[in-house]
Amino acid sequence: MTQAPSTPKLKILLADDNDANRLIARTILERAGHNVTTAQNGSHALSLAKLASFDLIILDIMMPVMDGMRALRQLRRDKSSNSDVPIFALTAYCSAEDKQRYFLAGFDSVLSKPLRTGDLENAYIRHKDKRVSPLLDTVDVRTSANVPLLDYEMIEQLSEAGSAERLSDIQKRFWDSVQIKCEIIKDSLPEALRGDGHFLSQFRRAVHAVKGAGGAIGLARVSHIGRELQNAPPEDIAPLMIAFADALSQSRPELTAALNGDIDLVRSRELNTSVQMSG
Repeated sequence: MTQAPSTPKLKILLADDNDANRLIARTILERAGHNVTTAQNGSHALSLAKLASFDLIILDIMMPVMDGMRALRQLRRDKSSNSDVPIFALTAYCSAEDKQRYFLAGFDSVLSKPLRTGDLENAYIRHKDKRVSPLLDTVDVRTSANVPLLDYEMIEQLSEAGSAERLSDIQKRFWDSVQIKCEIIKDSLPEALRGDGHFLSQFRRAVHAVKGAGGAIGLARVSHIGRELQNAPPEDIAPLMIAFADALSQSRPELTAALNGDIDLVRSRELNTSVQMSG
């Protein structure tokens, strides 16, 4: 694993509305030695910023109550000890156009979801050196069947960063969150398939939430299919939805086994399955 560059230990305010994503990011950041305070949305972050000083603020772009863009503008306007601290965007939308929009809005750097070990350190050093963050590679357009079920690098990072109790808590919060979002997907799906704008928007927001959380915990195939599904026209939703549900179902036991220390066994099972399918 590549060694992350050395950075000062920072006092960080992290805002993300997804419970599981927030815990995963906090685990990775604390493992790197940072002191992390978490907020559930932009409004909550503003309240916390009035009570304490931070070295860095990280704002998820898409949050209820107050999103990252609005929170950024308010933090810059407030006359407080945090009005001039670096503020980084955290988002699953990281195309070149998206990143340019975040920089123009006033963010000092952009972190992509899922957050990985070393991402913050690299972005922080680039910011201090006044270098623009590099653009991400274009999206892999392979079919979902060729995308690994799990992101083993991400899972290894989580396993190294968290205790057994923390990993168990992360999994519980993740699947609880997925269950809630899947109920929304199920309820909105019939009308979304008919092209109803309201339900289609509701459906896409729920898929986006599952996709983002899945990527953060290492569900590579779920995240890949979710990316296609959230942007699919109504006529393409049905087959993608079946693949999405299958990927979630297949991922759950394998994720549990991998985070419980059987990552090599899970990896070998997936490799054997791929060989059988190709043969």
